[in-house]
Amino acid sequence: MLNMRIFKPTMDALTTFAAMNNMTKTEVVEAAVSDYIHRKFEDPYGKREAYLSKTLGEIKDLNRLQAEAFYTFLQYWFAHTPRIPEDLRAEANAEGHERFQAFLRYMNQTMLTDDVGLAGRFLGDQPDRGMKRADDVNDG
Repeated sequence: MLNMRIFKPTMDALTTFAAMNNMTKTEVVEAAVSDYIHRKFEDPYGKREAYLSKTLGEIKDLNRLQAEAFYTFLQYWFAHTPRIPEDLRAEANAEGHERFQAFLRYMNQTMLTDDVGLAGRFLGDQPDRGMKRADDVNDG
């Protein structure tokens, strides 16, 4: 049980609110105090959850934007790159295949052997050992 004094304007508002919602003044005060305590002391995780949810949404939006930018780049590149002459296609395909295999080997090595991996390298957690340039693939 709790006895308290409430100023007249607040008591008038409480009486009006209780009457409008078909509640007793005690029920209104109890609900208000409970809500206040819950928001003040028991909901820091709710705020964190909301923040993380918002951040995750922003990350998803950024990923969509990056995917769209990459797709647009590929469309532009395919539309504006001249065709390889027929007599050079076999050599170009072989070189492209070798470069792609070198890329896959590098990705496999990086993802399996690094504790931090590529994400850590981009975030600065680990020094870059350096990926071979495409021109160096055939040179050894």
